[in-house]
Amino acid sequence: MRQHGVFTRAQAIQSDATRGAIKWRLTAGRWERLYPSVYRIAGTPTSWRQRAIAACLYFGPDAVLSHRAAAGIQGLQGFKPEKPEVTVPRNRNRIRSHHVEIHGTQDPIPGEDIGRIDGIPVTKPARTLLDLATVVPEEVLEAALDDAVRRRFVSVSFLDRWLDDPRRRRLRGAPALRRLVDVRATVGVTESPLETQVLRLLRKAGLPVPMLQYVVRDGRRFVARLDFAYPDEHVAIEADGFRYHDGRRQFDDERARGNEIQSIGWHVLRVTSRHLEQDPEGVAGWVRRALNGERQSLERAGCARRFPTRPL
Repeated sequence: MRQHGVFTRAQAIQSDATRGAIKWRLTAGRWERLYPSVYRIAGTPTSWRQRAIAACLYFGPDAVLSHRAAAGIQGLQGFKPEKPEVTVPRNRNRIRSHHVEIHGTQDPIPGEDIGRIDGIPVTKPARTLLDLATVVPEEVLEAALDDAVRRRFVSVSFLDRWLDDPRRRRLRGAPALRRLVDVRATVGVTESPLETQVLRLLRKAGLPVPMLQYVVRDGRRFVARLDFAYPDEHVAIEADGFRYHDGRRQFDDERARGNEIQSIGWHVLRVTSRHLEQDPEGVAGWVRRALNGERQSLERAGCARRFPTRPL
């Protein structure tokens, strides 16, 4: 039960099964061979987890579920359990299978980077993100990173320290993950997948770095918390997701909040997923013109301020 109906020949022998008994059970169909020396009890439900643990058992004690398969079993955004992927030492001599994707490693993954989910050895979220950096586009990695931080699988401060370890700095995915972590250490973490898309668009467009989850006050009075804000310019960006469950009261409250923000001098841009998908250049143009317009009005008023120029 702990191994989803799968076990090795060595485990059977340790449980007092003789070689003759093993042969008889295989011949009679009571056990089924999945890999050389890895068996399944006939009649147990087949599942993705069963295939995953069978692959790990076959490739030995240092084998661990990793990359997209680890992200899938952890439920990270953009991934679901599909083809098992296993990381094994490069010197491990095993028959390859088209049912499993194998990643070789010179050194075994450190024990502190390995956990278990439903009895299956799996890379922990930090190592999973590092491995993903070698096999998926940056925007997919970014979405998974923000999802892991939002769900408190990892924190930005932990990843910052974790990536400084010499064992990780030299791995192939470290530079890409480091870039994304550094951005979040500076401006914060998004609170939804839509906000991650907005941040990515601003970076690609070369626009200044906004502050995330910025609190607006009028004196001591709390007014609002903004998704993205350029405080010096009084320009805000709100990422609006379409939600069928929103009621009339929430609809009215959000509009009142928007009016309140604008009444104290803020320029609020509202961006939806459709805007991002159908006209990303248009969205970038809105932000650029809003920032430039505020700059010009300040200059005309004789109170020009220094505008942030740090690239994302």
